[in-house]
Formats: sequence, C-alpha cells, structure tokens
Amino acid sequence: VAAAGAGACGGRFGSAFDALGVATLDAAGRIREMDREGRYPIFKQLKAALHLEQRRRFPPNSGDPWRYSPSTPSSPRFSMLQCLVGAAFLGGLTVSMLPSVPLLPNSLVAVAAALLAVFLVTLDDPLGDAARCFVARCIAILRITADAAATAEVPSKTAAALRLGGSHLSKLDARLGVSRASARLAQAIASFVASRMTPPRARPPPNSRRAPPTAPPPEDDLYAAYTSPTPPPPAYGPPYSSPSTSTPQQPPSSHYHSSERNWFQ
Repeated sequence: VAAAGAGACGGRFGSAFDALGVATLDAAGRIREMDREGRYPIFKQLKAALHLEQRRRFPPNSGDPWRYSPSTPSSPRFSMLQCLVGAAFLGGLTVSMLPSVPLLPNSLVAVAAALLAVFLVTLDDPLGDAARCFVARCIAILRITADAAATAEVPSKTAAALRLGGSHLSKLDARLGVSRASARLAQAIASFVASRMTPPRARPPPNSRRAPPTAPPPEDDLYAAYTSPTPPPPAYGPPYSSPSTSTPQQPPSSHYHSSERNWFQ
C-alpha cells in the first residue's frame, strides 16, 4: 500500500518513496520470519536470567561463544567480535540518550556503560546469555534492514531525489532571494535580542546644563609658604674643604718673629 501510494507521485521523489516503502515491508517480513523461527529468543533468555526458567545457552549447542559456527541454515548468525563491538555501541548510545548524571561528564558515563556492556556479554551464565542474545538480535535487525534497503536501491534513489530538490531550491533562492531575506531577518533578530539584553545607560535630564569647571582656590601667603620649596640654611663660615684639597699654610714671616721678640724684651 505504501509503495503504491508513493509510486503514484512519479518522478525521482516518487521513486525514492517507492523504494523506501518496499524496503520497509521487506525488512518487516524478514524480522517476523526470524522471530517465528526462534533464532534469537530474547524473552526466554530474560526469564532464564531471572531464574524463572532453565538456562538456555546462547549461542546454542556451543560451550564456547568464541568458537561458534552455525550448523544449519536456521541457526542464528553470531560472532563474538561483532557482539563485543555492538555491546559497546549500544551501551554508550543508551546512556547518551538518558539525562546526564550530576557531577559527572556524560562522556565518562557513556564509556563506563560501554565497558559494562562488554563485560556482560563475556559472562558464562544466564545473564551473559541474555546479553549476547539481545546484542545479536540488534545486529541481525540492522543487517536485515541494510540488506532490504540495498535490494530496493534506497540509497541511490534517495540521493537522486535530494540532488533534484537541491537544484530546485537553488533556483527558487536565486529568483526570490530567500537566503538574503533570511540573513537580514536573523541579523535583525540578533540585534533586537542584544539590545534587550544590554542594560540601559543612565542619561542626564534634558534641561540640565553642564556646570563650568570649578576654578582652584586662591593661594594665600601661608599656603604659598607651606607649598614653596624650603631654602637652604645660611652659611656661617667658610666652606669646609678636605685636607687633601686645602691650601697649605705659609709659615710666619721673619719680621713677625723679630717684632714679637723685641716686644718681650
């Protein structure tokens, strides 16, 4: 029904929707057939993990999951290496979609969940069997979906429809100028938000006038005396000179000695 309704559209978009509908119906039929054959009995494995039923080893008829190989066409496809990679991916993806844990980065919690999932699929008990069965079922569903999409040529037809839509949008933009109008609208919204978030500045009243600058107070004599540089103290004698630079004294003349001697006589 989905394929018929999509095919009525015609063109590349109709072919893409037609291929998508065919791939969806094909994948749903294959998954239903897989569940009917009981290749991945996830609910029975969960009951065994809760000790409500007897243990069912997974993969079946194999004591070591690392050496498992399907014996019949109806046996489940299983690879321990793919199971480890899928468990790490599913653990990290599940935690990244949940709300973040306080005081812990989300990336660190995702890595811890991935390591925990890898540890669970390596257990040799009912809990490990349930973890391996769940991861193997998810890998099988992904494989069936990719195979159905490739059979219906969904990637190539979707790419052709997207190229056609891009060319039509570019022509419409060149005719109507949608991108330029969108850019102007985004700029106007950004400026409006910025003006609303900026606090208003204090403005002076409209009738107020700017007061003239205040003149410094006049300097009186006392203020000038305190602010003027202090003069050096007066000199009360000849300047002191060091002995090395002083002029040597001349001995008294002989006339002075003779007159003094005559006076004492």
